[in-house]
Parts: sequence; C-alpha cells; structure tokens
Amino acid sequence: MKLWENTMNELEPGLIAGAMEYEKKRNEGKSGSGLFSGRRLLPAAACLVLLLAGAAVILFRQAEPQDLSALWNAGTLHEDSSFESSYQVTIREAPYAAYQSTYVCDPALAGEKLGEVTVLGGWYQVQYGPDGKARTENGPEGGGEILRAEVFGIRGVSPDTAVCLKYLDRSEALTADRYYSFLNPDKAFGTFADFFASTAAAEHLSLRRQDGMAPLLLESVSRKEIVRASYDLDGAAEEKFLKAILACGGTASAEASETILSSCTKRLSCRVQLEGIAVWKLTILDSGYLQLEPSGIHLLREISLQFRIGDAAKELIRLAEQQGVRRTVDPAATVTGSSGAAQPE
Repeated sequence: MKLWENTMNELEPGLIAGAMEYEKKRNEGKSGSGLFSGRRLLPAAACLVLLLAGAAVILFRQAEPQDLSALWNAGTLHEDSSFESSYQVTIREAPYAAYQSTYVCDPALAGEKLGEVTVLGGWYQVQYGPDGKARTENGPEGGGEILRAEVFGIRGVSPDTAVCLKYLDRSEALTADRYYSFLNPDKAFGTFADFFASTAAAEHLSLRRQDGMAPLLLESVSRKEIVRASYDLDGAAEEKFLKAILACGGTASAEASETILSSCTKRLSCRVQLEGIAVWKLTILDSGYLQLEPSGIHLLREISLQFRIGDAAKELIRLAEQQGVRRTVDPAATVTGSSGAAQPE
C-alpha cells in the first residue's frame, strides 16, 4: 500500500488524466457498460502501465538509506490494509449500552446475576489500516438480529469495568451455553493501581503464550536500524516480571503517542491476560510510559489506556533482559535504512 501511494504521488496528474481521456475517446460509441467491459478495463490497463513505471522509480529510490526514526515515531511498521468480516453485538439497554464484547469467559468466573438485556447482533465488514487498527465498518448486514441475554458480574471485577453475558437465544455466531465478557470503554482510571484494582489483576493477570512464541518482544531503535529480539521467561522469572508490573505506580496520561515515541529508544511488548475480561497488548516504553489495548479482537469502539510510570519502565525492560533467555535474533526481524520496510509482527 505504501508503494502504491508513493507511486501515485510520483506520477504527474496530467499523465493519468491523459490516459483516461484517451481510452474514453476510444470507447465512445461502443456498447457494454458492465464491470468487465472494455470501457472499464482499458483505462485501468493504461494507468497500470504508468503505475508500473512509477513503481520502478520508487523502488530504485528506496534502495537509498533512509532515516527510520520517522517510521518508528509514526507507528507505521505494520502490515498493509486488510478486510475482515466480524460478528459483533451491541447491548441495547443502560447501563451496559457502551460495553464492548471481548472474548469467552470461564463459567467459573461468572458471579452474581445483575439483570437481563437485549442485544443487536450481526456481521460487520471491517477495514483495517496499516497500523492494524479498524478504519471503517459497514453493518450489521441485513439489519442484524435481536437476542435476549442475562448479565452477570465477573468474580472480583467491578461491574462498571466489565461484566459477562449468557445468551438466552442462539444466533448465527453465538451459543446459549457460554459466557461472553464485555468491557466498558468509558471507564476512566486515574492511576495504574486503579486499573488493576478494578480488574482484580492480582488474581487474574498472566502472560499469554501463543504458538510457542516467546512472550516478550524487545525493539531497540537507532537512527538507521530497528532491531527486534525475543525473550522467554521461565516460571520464576515470569512471576517476578508480573509482580513488578503490579507494583508499578503511575497516573493516567493523555500524551500523544508521537511525542512519547520520539524520546523512546527501547520498546518492550507482550500479551497479558486478565482472566474473565480480555487479552491485552501491553507495551512498555523506556521514555517512562505503559500502554494497554485489547488484543486479537475487533471492537466497535477503540479502547486504549496509557499511564506514565516513570523509571519503572526502564526497570521492567532491564528485568526482561536480565531474567529472560534471549532467543536468536532473526535477521528478517531487523529493519535497516537500506531495506526501508519492516517485517510484520
């Protein structure tokens, strides 16, 4: 997508307009107006020739070394845009109307019944941007379906932070024999300690391991290179790391990500699970900040938390480097000024 955008920017607008006008005149008076008619395909073919020529120029230019700090600061080191069909539900009654569905909840964590609600469920077509975040949504298709559900608390978790639902009706994508967690995106946390208290983190927090991958990823950045390395923690080291997270102080921060990243030289990220609520991507920046956002799910509303934790950030990164077993760094995970592109996470 970046190559496409750069190519379009490099081409003279007159060239593209000329190609379209030429094909328009050639097809005047010809029959056929369908999607695959010559009237539609020939202008595209003409523009494609120009685009390929432009792409060659861009690729040649990208062979030159470039400053990667802008990519790091802008957070653009991600895959290209993609589309996905996602089944989403929206609670129709207060006080849960804003709550967002996260994942399946362990029945053992379901607490007291809080009431009953109805939800609107349906399929949404979601477009994700290069940074992996949803950009546009269309749906629900066909107007969706109305489902009845019971609302339960989650053990140890404040109901104004998260609840779980058990559906009384089956749907196209949901069953009536499971509990589904819902997170409140409007819940504000003044401090990092408030967040952990509201989510019963002392009881529910754990590191998330997937597909045998190491749980911690450390990115180090210089002006011309970003190096990624994975660290694995044994049981004792993992316990020490989690305790250090829970011991962090800090207050909520609204500082712009660009500002935070501009003074950051190391960024540590991992997936943590708050059982009964959601899996989160946790990011620690040596500039003194900690960020949290739900991972592996699409939300109709973005949820993102950020706290300023000061020197505790560097201590957590140092702990990961000292206690973790560093895996061999894959050369493909290193971004250099000559390559000009990062590998996906």
